[in-house]
Amino acid sequence: MPFKFKCRSCKEFIYTDNLSEKNTLCNCENCEAGNWTNSDSEGLIEIDKDEFLNHPSPHALPKSAISQQRKQNTLSQKYAVLEPFKILAFLLMIVATGFFIYSLVQYYDAPKVARKILENAIIISIVSYFITMFSLFCLTKIIDFLFDLDKQYKILAPDKISSEEE
Repeated sequence: MPFKFKCRSCKEFIYTDNLSEKNTLCNCENCEAGNWTNSDSEGLIEIDKDEFLNHPSPHALPKSAISQQRKQNTLSQKYAVLEPFKILAFLLMIVATGFFIYSLVQYYDAPKVARKILENAIIISIVSYFITMFSLFCLTKIIDFLFDLDKQYKILAPDKISSEEE
């Protein structure tokens, strides 16, 4: 018996021809999100075979149409918010460096007795500064890697390579 239900991510209908009592993973054809469902799940709509057969599935589409669908949902488009976040991380690195330099100047301008009291605090500040800088730098490199991966998608997508060779 065919069923349809809404994707938990994009809310588009997912069509399936049968469901078992065990949890089954159904990937959305629109956003490729995984949806676990079984015959007892809420939101299942029983449909007739004509509606199921008339539903265009990506398996029935030519390979060029499938690759065009995938091009529409590139990593760069899905994670475009990471570009401004990367800029924000660089600005945070600059601000943290400014505050760190300011705290060092204030420490060395303090009287000798105050410096003795603040010794542990300045050591903690130095360690925290380097951990923060390393973390923010790695974060920006991870974001760069994600966008570079999107540029290299043809190398990593064998289905596109095989369709180009044919």
